[in-house]
Amino acid sequence: MGGGDQQHFVRRDELVAAWKIFTPLLKYIDAGGLKPEMYPYGRALRGFPGYLKWRSTLRKFALSSK
Repeated sequence: MGGGDQQHFVRRDELVAAWKIFTPLLKYIDAGGLKPEMYPYGRALRGFPGYLKWRSTLRKFALSSK
């Protein structure tokens, strides 16, 4: 697979840091705090009107969990 080259793997401390960020976010989503918005297949997310609202909600969540 990687041929023993460690640069292709995530270090343990990086993995722990990533889960510290994503675990609260996933719990927030599971609790109904962030509802997915459907958009037509093939349409770019940035072109979707709900994108800016979604991004600002995500930013507020990130700032409040610090």
